[in-house]
Amino acid sequence: MVRVRGLFNMACFVASVAMFAPTTLGEDLKDGKQILEKSREALMKVKVASYEARYLGTGAAKDWVPQVDGRVIVGSTAEFDVPRFFCDVSIRKTGSEESKKYTAGCDGNEYYLLDAAAKKAHYDIDPVVLGSDSRNIQRVLVREFGGKNPLDAELKSETIELKGTASVEGEDCYEVYVAIKNSSQKATVWHIGKKDFLPRKLQRVYPPRDGATEDGITELVIHKLVLDPKTDKDPFKLVVPEGYQATDEFAP
Repeated sequence: MVRVRGLFNMACFVASVAMFAPTTLGEDLKDGKQILEKSREALMKVKVASYEARYLGTGAAKDWVPQVDGRVIVGSTAEFDVPRFFCDVSIRKTGSEESKKYTAGCDGNEYYLLDAAAKKAHYDIDPVVLGSDSRNIQRVLVREFGGKNPLDAELKSETIELKGTASVEGEDCYEVYVAIKNSSQKATVWHIGKKDFLPRKLQRVYPPRDGATEDGITELVIHKLVLDPKTDKDPFKLVVPEGYQATDEFAP
């Protein structure tokens, strides 16, 4: 009788633990908005993120966006929403076999670009100092890392849907579709890591343009993600290489 009562009490204890546990171990979440909320919480804790990036266009977008590859470091946003970043990237534009390489960044105050061919270090508080490829250089930045209000616009959307799961560079991810209104975009699709709720791929969907019959989709994939990497110096500060001329002239 004592043994039966003990087994009954143990069963009640196990049942009560299961009742109040948020999720069963290994169980996938089912709600897209809940996943984005968890991602927002994780992103706000990030101070610095380092990763490898690949950006390209698919569908109609392959005709009007370049392919960009490289190493990126992104930090928490500085005062007045000025970004902090550093990147070594190569940019290959549509129809070209040639890639242009850039080293660029911003320390939260000044933007800079190192021109290896001209041996010049361009720097200024105006992002235009990065030159004609300024926008393309910054396509690889996931600004939500360390952002003040990451995923704020997405969480206000009336349409947030979990489309399923997918593997991105070996990382198991949730695929969350977010409809975008009052924008040139139709939607964004976030691939959020199941383990850490941090983004691994971002797709932006644009309606057909310039006579195209299909949507244009840009895709930014990140891998080798490292949070708060250990460095012996400020990773965002401009260091003028030996033999370079420092100038506040805008890069061409």
